[in-house]
Amino acid sequence: MAVGSGEAGLAPSAYSIITDSFRPQHFGYAMATYKVAVNVGGGLALVIGGLLIDAFSRAAPLEIPLIGTIEPWQATLICVGAPGLLLSLLLLTMTEPKRKGLASTDSGEVVLPVRTVTRFLWQRKRVYLSLFMGSSMLAMAGYGSAAWYPEFLVRNYGMSKTEAGSSFGAILLSAGILGVMLGPWVANRLAKRGHTDAYVRTIMYASMLAAFTDFLYQDDGKLHYSIATANAIFYPAAVLLFWYCLDGYRKSVAEAGKWHLN
Repeated sequence: MAVGSGEAGLAPSAYSIITDSFRPQHFGYAMATYKVAVNVGGGLALVIGGLLIDAFSRAAPLEIPLIGTIEPWQATLICVGAPGLLLSLLLLTMTEPKRKGLASTDSGEVVLPVRTVTRFLWQRKRVYLSLFMGSSMLAMAGYGSAAWYPEFLVRNYGMSKTEAGSSFGAILLSAGILGVMLGPWVANRLAKRGHTDAYVRTIMYASMLAAFTDFLYQDDGKLHYSIATANAIFYPAAVLLFWYCLDGYRKSVAEAGKWHLN
C-alpha cells in the first residue's frame, strides 16, 4: 500500500516534468527511459534479492530491538528497498521546468476548476476510460506474472531462489529494457505512416504479443494455471480496450490541434 501511494504521487508529477522538459519529437524516448527504470530496478532486485534471501536463510535469525525476529524474506525486502530512500534524495537536485502546453486566452492563462476538468474528461470517456482501464489490465497481468514467475521456477523446476531470481532478473534487464525502448521507435514509425493514434496503437500491438504466448504455444512448461489464466483474461481485455480507444484518441488529437496553448 505504501509503494502504491508513492507511485500514485510520483507518476503524474514525473509525466508532467518529462513533458515540460523535452521536445515533442523526443517525448517518446524520454518517457521510455523513465519507464525502463521499472525493468532495471525490478531485474536487479530479483538478481540481488535471490542472492540475499538464500544468504539470510542460511544465516542465524536476525533480531532487531523493538521489532523482534526478522524473517529472511523480510530482511531481503529491507535490503533491496533501502537504497530507494537514498535515491529519492536526488530529486532535491532537480530544477522545476517551465510549464508548457497551458491553456490560455488573449487575456492570459486559464485556471480551470475541478468541475470543468471532470466534465471534460467525462465527455471524452471513450479515450480516457479505455486508456486507464486498458493500462490497468496490462499492469495486473504484468505485475502478477512478474511476482510469481520466480516462485514458479523454484517450485516446478527445483531452482534455488538465487538461480530463479538471477534467471528471471536477467530476462527483465534484457528483454524488458529492449521492449520498452522499442516502443517509441515503433510509435514514430507508425506516426510517419499517418497514424495519429500511434502511441495507443503501439500499446495495443504489444498487448497482442503477450497474448500470443498463452494462446499460440499453450505450454510454457505448463506455466501453471493461475499465471496463464490471469494473462488469458487481462491481456485480451487490454487489447479490446485499446482498440476501442483508437477512434476517440484520433478525434482528441485533432481537437487538441485547434487549441491555443503556450
